[in-house]
Amino acid sequence: MKYCGIFLILYAQGILCCSAQNIFQGILLTENDSTALPYAVIKLTATGEMQITDEFGVFTLTTTKDISILELEIAVLNYHGVIQYERTHSVPENIYIPVGSIFLNNVEINGYSAEQVIQKAVEQIPFLYPDSAYVANGFYRQIHKENKKFVRLIEVQSNVLFNMSNIRNKLTSEETVSIQSMRRSFNYEENGGTHLNHFFEVLHEDPVYHLAGNFLHPNAMYLYTFTFDTAATNGTYIIHFRSTRADPEKIITGTITIDEFHFAIMDIEIFTIEKPHTLYKNNFTIDKRFTVEHVDGYFHFTYAPINDVWYLQKIQKEYTHDYIRTQIYEKAYVVTESFEWYFDALPDNTYALTGFSDIGNLYLCNYIYDPDKWNDPLPPYKFFKQEDVYHDLSTEWPVTYQFEYAGK
Repeated sequence: MKYCGIFLILYAQGILCCSAQNIFQGILLTENDSTALPYAVIKLTATGEMQITDEFGVFTLTTTKDISILELEIAVLNYHGVIQYERTHSVPENIYIPVGSIFLNNVEINGYSAEQVIQKAVEQIPFLYPDSAYVANGFYRQIHKENKKFVRLIEVQSNVLFNMSNIRNKLTSEETVSIQSMRRSFNYEENGGTHLNHFFEVLHEDPVYHLAGNFLHPNAMYLYTFTFDTAATNGTYIIHFRSTRADPEKIITGTITIDEFHFAIMDIEIFTIEKPHTLYKNNFTIDKRFTVEHVDGYFHFTYAPINDVWYLQKIQKEYTHDYIRTQIYEKAYVVTESFEWYFDALPDNTYALTGFSDIGNLYLCNYIYDPDKWNDPLPPYKFFKQEDVYHDLSTEWPVTYQFEYAGK
């Protein structure tokens, strides 16, 4: 009877668990012609769960049965928005968004497959992008968010020296910086993590200026599949890619826009997401208190031509990690960090190449805050609203006060 009682308790718990949760299966479709949308990122805002649609536009999420309306954040080429979806409880449920692309899979456009267009674009990098040193005026912004609250802000105005070289048709870049003005908030983080020098780390993410060790490297292309989005329109190829074996923990997907006439890479957008049911890999912090697990990430790179040479114009990066307490594997912190680099449209090739360095730690270095240097309009926030960031940071002290005293 004792064992029977335990069995009944466990059985009842199982019924309650099953009744509380439900697997939602959907298929993402274009609004105008019901074309399936593969490799789109879907986020259930109520729980933060994220999935990527498969090649047929299908995805699954875990929900509760009593929820009739789902708020979904959807990111795919030509669309990024939040929708309120009223459930029909069919399997799968059709979700339509206002995107009109017609996806073309294993086809050729102008005699090229999607992978061949990528290969040709990579071959053209040494001939289309700068191969000698130049200076660009840059603006950098870094924001940290911990358990849904903003805890740190850093902004820097600087000159960036891109020391470009082209050896045997292989383009490389080494960057150094001359800081013109800087400001940062106090640090309200609680997780105690040790930060690297993200200032340069973000620059090194650029797949064109830093091809080695990158998904565009010819030796890495076999790890991805490439498919056309549409035929070349307005003089561009739009190509989707998805990882097959590139990372054991993450799914990597994204879009590359390529100039049809010169095969110049114009725009790269990348999404990363933790694979479902991935076990913890014990990516320990230095003090071993936490293991840090990747949740999702986003990268965006933009290039533009100036006098027939293509230059890096913008880098935007965001990622989220879970901090899991070791031994008990209990989630303690959800940390999101975002980074933005913007560069002047007109690079300076005559700038004196002196006074640049590998700067120290932006979290600790001293500076003198001059509010007059911050009167000109700055690039708008990409990932968050400025008023929300300032609101959280100013709980104890005004943000302008922090800008002045954080550098002393």
